[in-house]
Amino acid sequence: MPVNVSFTSILYIQSFGNYLKIFTDSRMYLISETLINITILLSKNFQCTHKSYIANLNRVSKATRTHLLIDDKKVPASAMYKVIVFEKLEVLAKL
Repeated sequence: MPVNVSFTSILYIQSFGNYLKIFTDSRMYLISETLINITILLSKNFQCTHKSYIANLNRVSKATRTHLLIDDKKVPASAMYKVIVFEKLEVLAKL
């Protein structure tokens, strides 16, 4: 069954192989999809933060060296993606 979720309500997405957990304001959805395929559908405010996570950068309340805080949940930020994530957060902060 397809899931219809607005981009603004998505906090972050976590991958488990060919399944994704989509965490929103109100609940978590489990869908059969890959992280690569869903990345194509998301807006530019979403960014990979780790090989298994995509975060909605508009929802980040705090960023540290190792994670992002989104709605009191820690989303990992790996060294591989950290520079891109922090650059995008700086741009969003200026808007």
